[in-house]
Amino acid sequence: MNELRFAFRQLLKSPGFTAAAVLTLALGIGANTAIFSVANAVLLRPLPYRDSGQLVWVYRQNATLGYNRIVVTPGRFWNLQERNTCFSQMALLQPTDFTLVGDENPRQLRGLCVSPNLTQVLGVKPVLGRGFQSEEGEDGNHRVVLLSFALWQSRFGGDPNVIGRSIRSDTDTFTVVGVLPQDLHFPLGTLAGAATTLKQPAEIWTPAVWTPDQKAGKDGDGAGHVLARLKPDATVEQADAEVRIINEQYDGEQRRTDWTVRAELLEEQIAGHARPLIFLLLAAAGLVLLIACVNVANLFLMRGSARHKEMAIRAALGASRFQILRQLWSESLLFSLIGGGCGMLLAFWGVRALILLLPADLPRLGETQIDPAVLCFAGALSILAGLLFGSAPALQATRVGLNEAFKENSRGLTTTLRSHRLRNGLVVSEIALSLMLLAGAGLMVRSFAQLNRVQPGFDPENVLAVGLVFSPARYPGPAAREARQAFTSQLIERLEALPGVRSAAACMGVPLAGGRIFSNLPLLLEGQPVPAPGSEQFVRWRGVSPGYFSTTGIPLLKGRDFNDQDKPMVAAIVSEGFVRKYFDGREPIGLKCNLGEIIGVVGDCLDLSLDLPAEPRIYLPVYDFSTQAILVRSTGDPRALASAVEATVLALDKFQPVQSVQPLEQVLSESISQRRSQMVLLGLLASAALALAAVGIYGVMASLVIERTHEIGIRMALGARASDVFRLVVRNGMSLAMIGGVAGLIGTLALTPVLRSFLFGVNPMDPLTLIAGALLLTLVALLACWLPARRAAIVDPMVALRRE
Repeated sequence: MNELRFAFRQLLKSPGFTAAAVLTLALGIGANTAIFSVANAVLLRPLPYRDSGQLVWVYRQNATLGYNRIVVTPGRFWNLQERNTCFSQMALLQPTDFTLVGDENPRQLRGLCVSPNLTQVLGVKPVLGRGFQSEEGEDGNHRVVLLSFALWQSRFGGDPNVIGRSIRSDTDTFTVVGVLPQDLHFPLGTLAGAATTLKQPAEIWTPAVWTPDQKAGKDGDGAGHVLARLKPDATVEQADAEVRIINEQYDGEQRRTDWTVRAELLEEQIAGHARPLIFLLLAAAGLVLLIACVNVANLFLMRGSARHKEMAIRAALGASRFQILRQLWSESLLFSLIGGGCGMLLAFWGVRALILLLPADLPRLGETQIDPAVLCFAGALSILAGLLFGSAPALQATRVGLNEAFKENSRGLTTTLRSHRLRNGLVVSEIALSLMLLAGAGLMVRSFAQLNRVQPGFDPENVLAVGLVFSPARYPGPAAREARQAFTSQLIERLEALPGVRSAAACMGVPLAGGRIFSNLPLLLEGQPVPAPGSEQFVRWRGVSPGYFSTTGIPLLKGRDFNDQDKPMVAAIVSEGFVRKYFDGREPIGLKCNLGEIIGVVGDCLDLSLDLPAEPRIYLPVYDFSTQAILVRSTGDPRALASAVEATVLALDKFQPVQSVQPLEQVLSESISQRRSQMVLLGLLASAALALAAVGIYGVMASLVIERTHEIGIRMALGARASDVFRLVVRNGMSLAMIGGVAGLIGTLALTPVLRSFLFGVNPMDPLTLIAGALLLTLVALLACWLPARRAAIVDPMVALRRE
């Protein structure tokens, strides 16, 4: 306690020193705490289910057709449920859309049609009412719903008497039996063959109803995602191996060989794709903290030089080396804890900024908060930082002998050669770390610039993207496709009659909106022999309506567009890439394949992702999907048409809500949001590192000038000019910057494999970026040396000699 009280008095004695050290630490600890809070919410915090580590996601994949992590058919689900030995329970979840109707316009809710035992599989209980009962999975007993907590609050005002109330959909009336917990969510990812994703929590649950054929293991409608709970003695690796074997047996019985079924932990399915981004930010923030610690270590070294005599007197009076170390460590830990406290205050603001800057589809991002785990992390980081920056100065302070210390004092010297070397080494490491961060940020900027220059192959300006999802209950049976296409045709006709609309078209998913909007179809060109099983060639396809190419601005290079008389598998339009790959310079118009006669050729289009190369495409005149995208090209701002478009949809069908309305330019911007976040956040961290490096160089050079004032006075008394002294100080500082720059370039080389996966169109060792980063750091170092050098150049020799 005596040492802590003394440390506190030292802290108050030097307010400038204290403020500099505390603010530097607060910046490093605050950045790390804020980013760790995101990592804690997204990756570390258990999912809000009982024993969430035992929950497994089961999905299908087909590498040949380009399918991955898609829904499981009912036959496979019931077959797995009957034969597996690793799962204690299994449930099927079918993403669906629930159209809520009443006094207002119909509202489309994100819904799940689930096995009645899903709440038991998850190990959760409704906060109000009850879960589904097994008999409610039978036809006639299924008209019950569970509400999400958010829907209960927004639609029903949190009314505790909502249990037993009736709500109407566009096809039926349901009874509310329960309200789900607030933190229950299911980002299910992409649906097979659909343009929509369910990345937000479902708002309403209904029980799934199974037909006798489905329960007998026969495939049919009703595919969904499978969630299972492992038995206590089973592992996910065992479950993955078992479901693959069971699926192979099922394929053999069904005479199929093209599908694989896999199992992985639910936690991995939800957050696995976010791990690289989080780790990148944590690594960058860790470098900033290291630079901050180096800065504070240099401050303590400079302060130790001034306390050189004090340490010698302590030792002369009998203090052991350990006692002196303990005193200095107490001071550094006190500084670090105060800096950590200020850093936690910065982290509260930083968390809000991160939620705005990070991609909105990052899983569980909304759960980010400063909770006890984050506070413990910040406390541990503060103690670690205190030990890190306090050890070198403390050890240095205990290495001076008494005779040496008093002799140096008698000559007016205040530091030793070892102290100079240590401080210079710290500055070099600080510059090296800063250049690594600066190079990484520069590469991100160049990568994002390259991505922004990519031409998608279509013109998103003045195009409004409208999402529609048709309810299977309202469009049932074999005639559903014809009914949906008739509705879409009428809608396009009415939209094109609106003032300010140039054209409208329907397609299979909004371009660049995310999700798997393409699938592969087998391709057989006319005149080619039928390939042997396993050697087929496949091509990606998109279903579109007439007018799609003029609406999106995809250029029609040859032939003609679709018209209302064209039918699927009769007429087809192909991309330039398709012609290059399959026709080898032949004229494609009029040639036939198993997907139809080619009537036109259009330009290549990047409508899956801007950072993926254009693939050969074939377009078919199909626009009868249950999930539709309507594109409307306007003469002006497309947002002005939003209300008119929604009114037109409701005028055609008052029970058909619009799922989403947004400009296609906004969709394009959101498609690169993750890369934008990487660039902005890494740029901010690199800027902080650059500022800290500048402060570090300035501090060392300023200290050097103060310590060498006597020497400088002698030099000037012997005839040295002010310009000579100026160059001397600048040369010392820039030599450290050059050595640090070389070390930083070597460090950047070592990080090349890590950086490569985050870049687009840029080499991790891009010379332009590295040279620009080194020049910027050199300029900053030069500016940091300028003020101490100027101060040294105006030293009065008489004043310097008289002071000594």
